[in-house]
Amino acid sequence: MGMKLLVNAGRGFRVDLEGIRGVGLLVILFSHLIEWPKGGFVALDLFFVLSGYLITGLIIREHQRTGTIDLFAFYRRRTRRLAPAATVVVVVTVLVGFLVFPLVRAVSILWDGVWAMLLVANWNFALNNTDYFATWLPQSPLLHYWSLAVEEQFYLLWPALILAGVWLVHRRARRRPALRYAGVIGVIIAVTVVSLAWSVFQSATHPQVAYLSTLTRAWELGAGA
Repeated sequence: MGMKLLVNAGRGFRVDLEGIRGVGLLVILFSHLIEWPKGGFVALDLFFVLSGYLITGLIIREHQRTGTIDLFAFYRRRTRRLAPAATVVVVVTVLVGFLVFPLVRAVSILWDGVWAMLLVANWNFALNNTDYFATWLPQSPLLHYWSLAVEEQFYLLWPALILAGVWLVHRRARRRPALRYAGVIGVIIAVTVVSLAWSVFQSATHPQVAYLSTLTRAWELGAGA
């Protein structure tokens, strides 16, 4: 019975979770536009938790149906869902940057766009010591791609880790079905605990990097998983 509680049996549109996402999005937008509510950026943590929950559920349901995880099909679905809109926004922003800003700033935005398209925008901003909360300074118009990069990196690695977790116990699971996803649970716990510990440490030593780092955000996705 416990194993059945791991995932939702349905595969349809989740109105409840999309509603939570919608509220979270409004909180983040208002927080950026008028700096209210204070601490509204915490809604982003909620997005990561929900992503961990939804994506892990999709992966586990596929394994339950087919006995395997088609990594290429998973990557293709994620790319088809995210890439078109993300690409259009990057291209339009870069073009407008060359029309509006001085050449040096426009070129900087261009490079931000390149990093965004390579799915590592967060590391670009972290390496440049970007202070996400320094709203009084000129910020990249593509700064918000840092969170999308974290999710995309999660999408890239997580299915393989889940599959590895399944294979860890696949022989014993043949004789004891209750152990079928014990390896997956072990992987999730390990990733979550290590990431949380690193998040606490780096938040105290390098808070600007910690806010943008995939390594310090993985525990939130793991919590959702």
